Amino acid sequence: MSSETLADLILFLHALWVLFMVGGILVTLGAFIKRSWFEWTLFRTVHLFGLLCTAAIGIFGWICPLTTLENALRSGSATGSRPESFLVYYLNKIVFWDFSRSELTIATTIAAVIVVMTYLLKPPARIRLLLAAKKQKKG
Repeated sequence: MSSETLADLILFLHALWVLFMVGGILVTLGAFIKRSWFEWTLFRTVHLFGLLCTAAIGIFGWICPLTTLENALRSGSATGSRPESFLVYYLNKIVFWDFSRSELTIATTIAAVIVVMTYLLKPPARIRLLLAAKKQKKG
């Protein structure tokens, strides 16, 4: 597999990550609606930690490891000058929005705070059950 193909694969994974982070905010806010699929403990927990990591990358001024890996693969490819495919062009539009770094960091941090507060105010069903059992054991 060429480094260009690997870079395209990393870009695809990066786009999935962005969609998971953005879509996960909607699912998390949906926890206030009585629907069972909003209660997915694993989804909400992975999303919470992913969003906290994404916010930390922005707050501390780090570079996203997926971006670093993709750039390294593209710079090392012999075909680095080939024109972008249709798919790669639009995946780049999904992953690399036209926001400044500070705007993206602020938005990600606000989203992380909202997700943390939602997790605390309306934890997933399995977490609520664990907390209730623990409380009942104490009492």
